[in-house]
Amino acid sequence: MLLCKRSKLEEGEALIRKAADKGYLQAESDLGQLLCSQQKFEEAETYLRKAADKGDTDAQTRLGQLLYRQNKFEEAEIYLRKAASNGEAITQYKLAVLLEERGKQDEAVVLLHEAARKEYVLAQYSLGVYLEQQGNLEQAIANYEKAAKKNYKLAYVKLASLYETHLELIQRLSQELTIKISQLSNQIKARRGANSKGAGL
Repeated sequence: MLLCKRSKLEEGEALIRKAADKGYLQAESDLGQLLCSQQKFEEAETYLRKAADKGDTDAQTRLGQLLYRQNKFEEAEIYLRKAASNGEAITQYKLAVLLEERGKQDEAVVLLHEAARKEYVLAQYSLGVYLEQQGNLEQAIANYEKAAKKNYKLAYVKLASLYETHLELIQRLSQELTIKISQLSNQIKARRGANSKGAGL
């Protein structure tokens, strides 16, 4: 059974390789990513470059990561920027990590905000960490809570720590939220009342 599976995988790889060697974009991208999973990084880079230079976003992202691991940060940034220009949250997050390490924090934070708005959990958590470091505990908690709702365990740890050390802040935020909900409820009731009077005219 295992030999049969291995034979089919090898056959599939051979077909992808044949298509990639003929210059088919998707095959180049797929083969590059397959070779990465097999830790054949030098050969993977060759095919990923071919696909990335033709505009394949997945190849650009994977190549950027591969170059990053090789400490080729400048070139990694080029490919991750190309991939992130399509607006995918996961690539924006990966580019943000690279930019932060290269000292480009302002741009990294902008990308974290964008990726977090698109509900990417790692961006929400990382943005929470940044905001906590900046002393913006209210927004930090908001991002940690979003990440926690997606069952990101580190977010639970951060929230527990903040709840313990900043109990007064949590209580104030809870009170403010209750007031906002009450005000919103009153506004809705007032609008419904106005609409009912208008309908009776």
